[in-house]
Amino acid sequence: MMFNRFALKSALVLSGLIFAAMAVPGAAEARVFVDIGIGGPFYGPAPYYYGPPALIYAPPAGGYAPPPAYQPPVTYMSQPQQYWYYCDDPRGYYPNVGVCPQGWRAVPATPAPSEK
Repeated sequence: MMFNRFALKSALVLSGLIFAAMAVPGAAEARVFVDIGIGGPFYGPAPYYYGPPALIYAPPAGGYAPPPAYQPPVTYMSQPQQYWYYCDDPRGYYPNVGVCPQGWRAVPATPAPSEK
């Protein structure tokens, strides 16, 4: 109880000094502001919310189309002709025949016939 009276008297004296200082004529720039709040935090309903700003221009209905992609022209190249090398004397193909004295004859390569 004693502490409460002392705190109350101190607060009154301090506020009286502040108000007395404000009443004394002096420099116009000197100002003192005192704010005393009573209570706790306010947990009431929130103030009215306006929401996000409206779009000025509506987006297109179908969305945006992606930009056209560049596709280089397709060029087809044929495979180079492949050859087997045949020797007339001794008869056979390279590498089965290692040496051909008359020279090798180039024969177009053909795949082996498929068996059905």
